[in-house]
Amino acid sequence: MIRDSVSKTPCLVFEYIPNVETKVISQTFNDMDIRLYTYKILEALDFAHSHGIMHRDVKPLNVVINHETRDLRLIDWGLADYY
Repeated sequence: MIRDSVSKTPCLVFEYIPNVETKVISQTFNDMDIRLYTYKILEALDFAHSHGIMHRDVKPLNVVINHETRDLRLIDWGLADYY
């Protein structure tokens, strides 16, 4: 976390992941891609759930995929809650 030098507002800085909207890119997926990305989403949820956190807003717009590196991030944890 860093602070803006002028306003002193705290800012979170995240890695950049080149992304195409999931609804668009998913049309090019084959069977193995779908299996891989489903597994990665479940893996992310399992990690969060093991720490008592529920995402509560999993949808295609909250999944960022870099298909070149087969990397997936589950984003927008604004509705997440601790259970």
